[in-house]
Amino acid sequence: MSCVKTLLEGIDRANRLWSDEYERRKVDVPNLYHYTTVDGLRGILSSGSIYASHVLYLNDSSEVKHALDFASNCLAQIEKSAIEVHGVPAKRLCDYGHFFFKGAKILWDEDVYVTSFCEEGDLLSQWRGYAMGGFAILFAPLLSDRKFLVWGDGATKSTIAKVMYGDAEKKEALTRILAAGVKATAKAGDRELETTLATVTSGQLQTWIHTAKDKSFEHEQEWRIISLVEARNQPLKASDGFETRIVSGQLVPAIRLRPNEQKLLPILGVKCGPNESQELTEKAVTLLLASYGYPIDQVSSSRVPFRSRY
Repeated sequence: MSCVKTLLEGIDRANRLWSDEYERRKVDVPNLYHYTTVDGLRGILSSGSIYASHVLYLNDSSEVKHALDFASNCLAQIEKSAIEVHGVPAKRLCDYGHFFFKGAKILWDEDVYVTSFCEEGDLLSQWRGYAMGGFAILFAPLLSDRKFLVWGDGATKSTIAKVMYGDAEKKEALTRILAAGVKATAKAGDRELETTLATVTSGQLQTWIHTAKDKSFEHEQEWRIISLVEARNQPLKASDGFETRIVSGQLVPAIRLRPNEQKLLPILGVKCGPNESQELTEKAVTLLLASYGYPIDQVSSSRVPFRSRY
């Protein structure tokens, strides 16, 4: 038991030391929409939970490659500039960054599960891509006083973040993470704490990787809950919230995120997607929400003109 206590104390110390050096930017989480199918809406309400899918099974498999390529190019440019970045010499920051990105396996010691949201609730691109004939569920802010309102039992850490599309924004976020790691490591004082700090930095970089997307996706206005699941000798069990979804005939590993301190998900309303029977759909959704105790005064329909074929 004393060994476990010592380990936890070391992790807590590393997190505090890293956080003290991190130039944090305050971000207010707005109301967000989650686009889903008919089955998705029914499943979310009946289970009182939402899925987080394994990041390797996301629709766009090029996302991770984009982030890794961007980081590599960014570090190369900084290395040539020979200037300080967030108070850290360019070479020191780049050497630290290369430790993670040139041996990218370091960043994959944990499985990552992602749940996507959108700032807008009536985007044609989202209806077409994720919820044709489906719905956009409006959620209240999913983070309150730095506490998550939904949580995966098997997750060791969850973060909610706005997806970054601009190069300057992605570079700024990346360099702040690396600079915090360098500064904290310089104050560590022992090798064991340095190793733990590298693990903390790795977790922050994983979040960065999964929120750095190509500018061509900017119209999605995406936010993500990113849940990290630590490497284990045994895989997650159903009791940890692990399930598999079937998407286009493909098995997709997933975990369920459930309300942390309340029985109901923080759902504010539902937007019904383009369809030929708006009044009937709204009526059915209102009855469905009411049956599970959710508010029913914010059910509406998309203004996107319906077309049976695209």
